[in-house]
Amino acid sequence: MKGFFVTGTGTGVGKSVVSVSIIGALRSMGLDVCGMKPVESGCEDGAADGELLRLASGAEEPMELITPYAFRAPLAPLSAARLESRVVDRGAILRSARQLASRHEVLVVEGVGGFLVPLGEDGYLVRDMARDLGMPVIVAATPFLGTVNHTLLTVEAVRGAGLDLAGVVFSRNSGNDDRLTSDSSRSLVEELTGMPLLGELPYMEGAPSLSVSGAGSTCIRMDMLREFI
Repeated sequence: MKGFFVTGTGTGVGKSVVSVSIIGALRSMGLDVCGMKPVESGCEDGAADGELLRLASGAEEPMELITPYAFRAPLAPLSAARLESRVVDRGAILRSARQLASRHEVLVVEGVGGFLVPLGEDGYLVRDMARDLGMPVIVAATPFLGTVNHTLLTVEAVRGAGLDLAGVVFSRNSGNDDRLTSDSSRSLVEELTGMPLLGELPYMEGAPSLSVSGAGSTCIRMDMLREFI
């Protein structure tokens, strides 16, 4: 399947913002893109992240394909699934992804939590979902203090899984504008991963999906994306 898998250095680091921006960048290149969030927790009022991806991609696809597993409790997916006596089936995720891939040129699949978050009772992790899909991985991270360790650990796990690293995107999840920390973090991440940053997104809390999507064409390095599509 042609596309990208977006993972994060943890929870709340801007995976959805990064995913929507990647969708926007790809659409600005004239590609037919569909977003997907296979597993989502905290869905009391529906799969918010999945719906955000669908809106950004303009795909008229059923939410059952966009987000096959939407759990109500705001917990780690495995814990949330247990509360509902449900089991995440990797086969169901792959079938949904293949259906979407058959109807669109490119998929942007957003993971849940970090790269080693457990999904299934059989030891199935986000890493395994990414490996099943076989897409290049984009790592979403914040540019603040502590990100170098978290980012390098995630990059090491991605490469250790035999997956291509498409790049790292810094996403500001607060209005804090500590340029010294941000610039030093960027420099170290680029040096130690051996690749330039794929993008750096501004703080956009509460921004509509189309605005976030539009940031992709200006904040994401499309020349790097093209290498993988």
